[in-house]
Amino acid sequence: MYLSQNFVCILACMARVTCAIKWSLCEGDQGAVVYAVSLEECETTDRCHLQYGHNYTIKVLFKSGMKIDDVRTETYGVFGNLALRWPVDNPNACNKCGLHCPLLARIENEYKYKWRVDERYPPMALDVKWEIVGGDDDVVWCVLLPVLFSD
Repeated sequence: MYLSQNFVCILACMARVTCAIKWSLCEGDQGAVVYAVSLEECETTDRCHLQYGHNYTIKVLFKSGMKIDDVRTETYGVFGNLALRWPVDNPNACNKCGLHCPLLARIENEYKYKWRVDERYPPMALDVKWEIVGGDDDVVWCVLLPVLFSD
């Protein structure tokens, strides 16, 4: 998996897509194939340093395995085996995230979300679990992003 992720990332970089944060897929079944993940300003790091009050854009290139009418964004802070839900400003992934719903099977999609790092987040290193979920609560895709929140 690691070799293929690096290969996809190199191809995406050649296509002018920001990449290189060390991301991983979540465990469990997913209804899509994820090709590339990027987090703005984290092009050369294993753990992305996110500063309070700044905006960052996450991008995920993927193909859904089936037609999905509606999708929503869900995010979690992962501390060891504990995942705590974090609200997002726009949970409707069909609205202002670059997706055209319904998502069609075997069509490449680019999800984009502009994320503001809230000053209320505690200063710490953790994994952010970022996923989009279909209307029937099935996970379409889910990725883990290693981050560090700080001033």
